[in-house]
Amino acid sequence: MYSAFFQGVSPVLPLLILTILALLSVAVAYFSYRDLTKGGPVKKWALIALRSSSLIILILLLLNPFLTFETSTTETPQIAVYFDNSSSVSLERGSYSGLDDYQGWIDQFRDVQDDRFNYSEYLFDTEIYSDETLQLNGSGTHLNAVVNHILENENQVTAAVIFSDGIATQGRNPIFTSSDLSIPVFTVPLGDTTTVRDISVANVNFNDPVYTNTVNRITAEIQYQQAEGERTEVRLIENGVLIESEEIEIQTASGSQQIEFDRQYSEPGFKELAVEITPIKNEFTTENNRFEFTTDVLDDKTRILSIAFEIHPDVAAIRNQIATDIQNELIKSTWIGTDQFADTDPFSPDIDIDDIDLIILHGKPPTGSDVTNQIDELIEQKPLLTFALPSSFSGESDLNSSEIITHQNLQSPIDIRPVRLSADLTHPLLELTIPPERSLPALTAHQGNYTVAPSGQTLLTANFQGTATDIPVLVSDEGSNLRQSSINAYGWYQYRLSNQDQTVEFFRSLVDNLVSWTSTPPDRRRLIIEPIQNQFTENESVQLRGTLFNERGETEPNGLIEVRLIDTEEEVSDRTFRMTNTNSETYTADIGRLPSGVYRAEAVATLNNRELGTDETRIVVGQSNIELLNTRRDDLTLRNIAENSGGLFLENHDFERFNTYLEDERLFEEIEEITSTQSYLFQFHYLWFFAVLILLTAEWLIRRSLSMV
Repeated sequence: MYSAFFQGVSPVLPLLILTILALLSVAVAYFSYRDLTKGGPVKKWALIALRSSSLIILILLLLNPFLTFETSTTETPQIAVYFDNSSSVSLERGSYSGLDDYQGWIDQFRDVQDDRFNYSEYLFDTEIYSDETLQLNGSGTHLNAVVNHILENENQVTAAVIFSDGIATQGRNPIFTSSDLSIPVFTVPLGDTTTVRDISVANVNFNDPVYTNTVNRITAEIQYQQAEGERTEVRLIENGVLIESEEIEIQTASGSQQIEFDRQYSEPGFKELAVEITPIKNEFTTENNRFEFTTDVLDDKTRILSIAFEIHPDVAAIRNQIATDIQNELIKSTWIGTDQFADTDPFSPDIDIDDIDLIILHGKPPTGSDVTNQIDELIEQKPLLTFALPSSFSGESDLNSSEIITHQNLQSPIDIRPVRLSADLTHPLLELTIPPERSLPALTAHQGNYTVAPSGQTLLTANFQGTATDIPVLVSDEGSNLRQSSINAYGWYQYRLSNQDQTVEFFRSLVDNLVSWTSTPPDRRRLIIEPIQNQFTENESVQLRGTLFNERGETEPNGLIEVRLIDTEEEVSDRTFRMTNTNSETYTADIGRLPSGVYRAEAVATLNNRELGTDETRIVVGQSNIELLNTRRDDLTLRNIAENSGGLFLENHDFERFNTYLEDERLFEEIEEITSTQSYLFQFHYLWFFAVLILLTAEWLIRRSLSMV
């Protein structure tokens, strides 16, 4: 159905002027022909009418009237039906026979469907999809995603039906989201509410990667039901070999226990691990008795020698942050005068400088001191990170190899705040968020003439009271064999103690970035690939992400990364594929679904026919335990979803009750959809042009017949 309605005008000129012009147009037409005697009164008034009409049309267009056009369509009401495809609804327990009962209820529902509705069917587990066959192999149940899907489409559907056991293993609680629904949802329960006898490995917490010569703790959570008085054994298996086991006694009918294993490695490499629990008698299922995972053992820690030349709170703040990373081994040394050091003497025979990965200088030794030459020799061939302290601005430095920032004509100290040199500047050290300047505590620096080494790059500068200065705050320098960075302000301890989370996070990220970037040789690990999660299930698409750096240490978006996938059991290459660059820093690859097992992904990155780097990672694909940890039907969730939306909980699978509700609420009525569009008459200017042309032509023809032209 198509309708048009006059809505109003939007005058180009004031309405009073247009009214006067309209009256004037009629008057002009009348006075033009009032004395006409030829042809009689009919032609006289015809001429007056024609001229008046043409002028009135022009005045009407100046009024700029607009119309509303409405198109009305009717649609058959839609009902969305969602079928749970997770593996938990396939389990036979109590009076529930798994797929047989499930399929029977689906058939009953389809048999009583009302022809006055259109039914759209979807499957769901960890996601929602359509046009798929019911497999009951989903690795999770995302009920809240179903409710959100109904919310997003409630303008297109009249009602929704959910077949599920109500056990949500992903996302937030769907009960809260269901309160926002404006259409009724009907829930159909699957499964059984009886409690079964079962024990499972619910979760395992572990570190990845881990480091050699470091104790790494593995914590397993064991859950159990109806197992009071039972004894069982929890085992840690590594590369197929039993490493450690612990016997547990279950004291209560239902609950959980945590079991801890400690592992320490002397050699790097990938480790395939599993925590498994011995089945108990009459256990409901043993499929959830094992949890597999892998971890990457990296070669040792980053050894950092931190030398402070004065007592200052910055030193403790920076050292404490460095110590939070288990990868770092921090050696502290504080100069207390002449050739004396507190904590550790950096020149002691016990310190093998070849084992040091990074030297940090807090402040600088006094000019002319005996220790200066020793420090100069110590830092000559090592990555160096310097943090300014008040002593750094006391005069000229005797150090030869550590000066990427030099100064002259220093003035009194001022309060400054760090800012990026440029918003477009990118660097690994700047992979952090700098809070707004006004929210940052003040640092201390000195005004003066600063010179940055030719190979140095200024990344952060100082603002004084909101005004830019020439004071460099952070400078980096990357040579062919090692890196160096320097901080030219002090007062950073205030950032670590700040009550603003953004400020604390900025301090942490800055120190972590400085340590990791400066200690890493420029030619080390240009290519890094890793799976996006520690473990995948057979129903999940395996995805890899990678980062590629060129010889300058910059992210390289134009490289070609080829990955070869190898089954570690058969050592046969399954396939080769290429990673896609999604932005300037990240490469991704979607491998698709893989059978259960452990796979090795070997990657080679090239650019312009030259190799940039290689890397490898492990991919673990296994059966997910999450759907088997809790298999007891959750009627409370299903009932609340239905009642919150104004629908029904069909506990007894009474689908006639469902149809009666639709009938009583008259939800079968066709939905009328009205589409409205507005249009100004001026948009039809061609039509008006021809109308005026016809009127003027008619006037001309009458005048010609009267010999007036």
